[in-house]
Parts: sequence; structure tokens; C-alpha cells
Amino acid sequence: DEVAIMKMDIIEENLPIIDREEINDQYHQNIARGLLQSYNAQCAYYKQPTSQEFINYITDLVNKGSYELNLTNCPGIERKTALSFDLTPIACALRHNDHFQELKLQNVVAPKDIFLCLGNIIRFNKALRKIELVNVD
Repeated sequence: DEVAIMKMDIIEENLPIIDREEINDQYHQNIARGLLQSYNAQCAYYKQPTSQEFINYITDLVNKGSYELNLTNCPGIERKTALSFDLTPIACALRHNDHFQELKLQNVVAPKDIFLCLGNIIRFNKALRKIELVNVD
């Protein structure tokens, strides 16, 4: 039995400098398996501003290791408030996202096309195991 051995002497000062902030930015861009990237794209498509509250909420959920997306707890879910955001880009972004396994939404007045978007989530999303809608008008 022959064994090939390779040895490398690396001079530390020749190693590339790692930009930890850049890595951290890449992490947050890819958080929840691309959900935030998809959300940003859907906001651009629907000409809606992105919600920093939603982005922070998703980031917090992922950092806690949660696979349950309870939008009822997200700041800004209430319509006609200073933090309000449109649910349509979120629903469209969830179509192909495979991070979250549960989706909950309750006591919310949603846009008219939300049920079409939810139909597409059910059709295309392979990760969701539970969708709970309670009192969604």
C-alpha cells in the first residue's frame, strides 16, 4: 500500500485577510435559505418598500433556530400603522423557500390577492408542513 503525503508550509502573512463584516453581510443575505433575497426581489417587482421590521423578525427567528414563521408576531403586520407592510411580497417569497416548516397568520386584514399567493405556496413550497390561518379577512 502506497500512501501519498503532501506537506505545505504556508507563510501566515501571505494568507488573505478575512473581512468578518463581509462574511456577516453574506450570512444575513442568505439567511433563511434566501428568503430575504427573494423578499427583496418581490418587493421590487410589486414596487413595495422592504420592511426592516420583517427583515429583523426573520433574522431573529433564524438566529433562534426557529422553523415556525408566525407572521402575527411580526411588527408591522397591523394594517394602516407606521410600520405596516404588504403581505403579498412575503407570500410570493415563501413559494419556493425551504427553511420554514410552519406558517401562521391570525387576526389580520390581508390584501385581496393573499389567497392566490397562499395557493401558490401550497402548490410549490415543499418544506411547509403546517399552515394555520385564523380570522384572516
